[in-house]
Amino acid sequence: LRWAAELGRIDFLYELSTLSSHLAMPREGHLEAVYNIFGYLDKHSESNMVFDDLVPKLCMDNFPTTDWSKSIYGDIKEEVPPFAPEPLGK
Repeated sequence: LRWAAELGRIDFLYELSTLSSHLAMPREGHLEAVYNIFGYLDKHSESNMVFDDLVPKLCMDNFPTTDWSKSIYGDIKEEVPPFAPEPLGK
């Protein structure tokens, strides 16, 4: 199933990822879920996925310009433990 997802069948990728989290201790219910995925693939074997490759036109006037160089929290410094070793490098 993972190969099918890698080759482009991304329509069942969430279900496959959820099942993959149970690889250490699979149960009968997980096998039933695999059968359901195979049934879905069999039923939708001729379906096509359509992707829109058009780049949207954005008007940058709609986005506020923000100066991110200043923190909203004021003048803050990183807390360093008192017995931390000197950092190596530049």
